[in-house]
Amino acid sequence: MLQGDTACEGNVMLKFLKKLTLTIKSRKLSIAIGASGWVMLLSYLSYEYKEKAGFSELFVHLTETEPLFIPFFHILILLAPVLSTAFAYLVSRKQESERKFRILFDNAADAIFIHDFEGHFLEVNLTACELLDYSRDELLQMKMADIEAPEYATLARERLTELDRRTRLSFETAYLRRDGSRIPVEISSRLIEYEGSPAILSIAREITERKRLEDRLRRSIEELEVVVEIQRNIIERHELSSLLKFIVSKARELTQADVAFFGFVEGDVIRHHTLVGTRTRELENIELERGTGLGWLVVKERKPVVVEDFFTDPRLVNPPYDAVRKEGLVSFLAVPFMSGKGEPLGVLYVANRRKMRFTEEHIRTLVLLATLTSVAVEHARLYEELRRAYEELRRAYQELKSLDELKGNIIANVSHELRTPLTIARGAIELARQEKDPEERNRLLKMAEDALTRQNFIVENLIEAAKIRKGERRLKLEPVDVAELIKQVSDEFKPMLVKAKLTMEISLAEDLPKVRADREQLKLVVRNLLNNAIKFNREGGRINIRAEKEHGMIKVCVSDTGIGIPEDRLDKIFERFYQVDSSPTRRYGGAGMGLAIVKEVVEAHGGRVTVESELGKGSTFCFTLPIWREKNGEDTAGG
Repeated sequence: MLQGDTACEGNVMLKFLKKLTLTIKSRKLSIAIGASGWVMLLSYLSYEYKEKAGFSELFVHLTETEPLFIPFFHILILLAPVLSTAFAYLVSRKQESERKFRILFDNAADAIFIHDFEGHFLEVNLTACELLDYSRDELLQMKMADIEAPEYATLARERLTELDRRTRLSFETAYLRRDGSRIPVEISSRLIEYEGSPAILSIAREITERKRLEDRLRRSIEELEVVVEIQRNIIERHELSSLLKFIVSKARELTQADVAFFGFVEGDVIRHHTLVGTRTRELENIELERGTGLGWLVVKERKPVVVEDFFTDPRLVNPPYDAVRKEGLVSFLAVPFMSGKGEPLGVLYVANRRKMRFTEEHIRTLVLLATLTSVAVEHARLYEELRRAYEELRRAYQELKSLDELKGNIIANVSHELRTPLTIARGAIELARQEKDPEERNRLLKMAEDALTRQNFIVENLIEAAKIRKGERRLKLEPVDVAELIKQVSDEFKPMLVKAKLTMEISLAEDLPKVRADREQLKLVVRNLLNNAIKFNREGGRINIRAEKEHGMIKVCVSDTGIGIPEDRLDKIFERFYQVDSSPTRRYGGAGMGLAIVKEVVEAHGGRVTVESELGKGSTFCFTLPIWREKNGEDTAGG
């Protein structure tokens, strides 16, 4: 037995003697238990029961029935004191051994349970009682199923089945304390024999601290994996929104929160961004004004803030109670993230729909993620700044490259355009000197005059472009009858129309109001558009000029049925010195300044130039000018 009961040993032995006496008397059995048996029996009796009636009765019966018992008994009488002392010593050693075993059993560091195959407890030690917060008597009235966590019940049954086939078994499970709290334990079980019957000895070691360390290690590994993933995305990708969503998702997962989201500082407000786990859209529409809510509290303190109960925390100023209540949130943890210069960028929040206090591990995790968010945001902003700087440098390089090309084009174009009419005029004049026929001489002189007129037109455009560019040209704004001006300028081009075999139609709306314009500059605009319509038209083609009132402005359009402009060149034709055909053998003349002057003059008047074109079918150029109103007076605006 694991626990002896010395108080009742005498009663047990006395009952045994009476039963033995009755058996011998009734069955006339011979006492043949052997010398050693008699010695042990009589030694024990002489030590404890030599005055007992049961012993006397047995002695008388043995004397009468066994003749050899008397001389044997005399010998035993002589040895009785020695045997009694020896037996007393053995009993004392046994009791001391049982006492020591009980001390070791009860004070073992691990909980020890002995139970049968149905799970009934047969014995438990004090450590088991302390672990589960039950008394020994209470546990001995219970079963293993009463202390096992429900989810491990099936596992326990499977383990008992395995124990039938094996002599030793180890596994992890969880026990329930009296208050319902769970205790993770590691069990080592084996089959034993207890009081003559098979039983199971289970030694349970509490592993709460080990589980905590394992959980912390697991969390550290998960955090490291998240850090690596975020850093990889920062380096390899520059799309911020997906990275922010990844960070928020991991913040929610690692802190076991219900909701996670960002709040970004935008001037004097904090706007919520990238919400995960929400059930409504209430939090998305919140703008926290400076100094209000949890977000600005965190920005002000520049450290993590834990709010166990959002609705009772006195630190919050004008928080959005309604939105938080509709979302069902109660507890918050918020951590700020700053720029490299220490300026607040925003806040990373996690929240729960139950009242709880976030742990130091949760705070450490969120601080880590907030720091990575700072790096991600700063990197994205830096990348965007570098991208813009690169684009600006690229455009500047293209402009410089274009300017370099432009220099050569200007020199070649202007030289060609100025030299050609001079060559024509010089040749025509020399021929006219030698010509005797008056008609032929007049024709040659007219040719020279046309060439010089063309040269004068080119020089005039160059001078006007230079003045506008330098800001030297100031517009003298006055009321101008645009219909009259169009008719006047179109008359100048009639000889060119006849020579090119073109027809021109003028469609002017009735009662057109006057425009607010510089008369001479407006003529320059119409001349350049008509010149282009003639130059790029086809033989037998048409030109149409129309003017009408539109949206409080006067709109003038010049259309042709010429070669048209490629779609990819439409945004370049208004650039200075640009020509669609820039080859040295180009078919059409000009310095490439006409349309640039048109655009600059019209915009200086407060108007706008547009173009529509279809390759091979012609182009339409339109410009608008403001209507003259008497209240404007005769003011002068800069060009």
